[in-house]
Amino acid sequence: MDMKAIQYYWDSLLVGLYGKHTKAGFMPIRLVSHFRPDLMNGSSVSDDGWDWFNSLELRRCRDITSKNKLKFCMVKSRVDDFIGSHSMPLLLALMDKKTSDSDILENIRFFKWTRRNHYKNAKIRSKVKTVNLKKHREEHGDGMLFRLRTRENDKRRDWNTVK
Repeated sequence: MDMKAIQYYWDSLLVGLYGKHTKAGFMPIRLVSHFRPDLMNGSSVSDDGWDWFNSLELRRCRDITSKNKLKFCMVKSRVDDFIGSHSMPLLLALMDKKTSDSDILENIRFFKWTRRNHYKNAKIRSKVKTVNLKKHREEHGDGMLFRLRTRENDKRRDWNTVK
């Protein structure tokens, strides 16, 4: 199989499914059913099919998971959200109706695509959580961390406005 053909098919799926209210999980299913129909279980992709799909060197596809592996993570989001979370210039070009889809598809390599790093985000979140917990214990002892987050809809109980 030619990798350029697979990459072109993936890019055409990205551009073609924009604005169709389709989940991003449909794109790998369609790609596997087009190139490797033997890896399908009826209308879903088998485990071997997902392994084959994640082993492809596709650009504009995979993110780094929390286990520091490359994998397609955006299964439940829509295609529009998938494109918007990775490449805002590509999303704006697709939203702009002055350029045709074929022009965007020819020049898709010029749109910056950022790979989301869930591994780094998980490490940062756990570090921030431990720092905040340590700070709270220094201020309040070993008591329980309890935070009440409410917001008033109006200013009737605010003494500065009641006076």
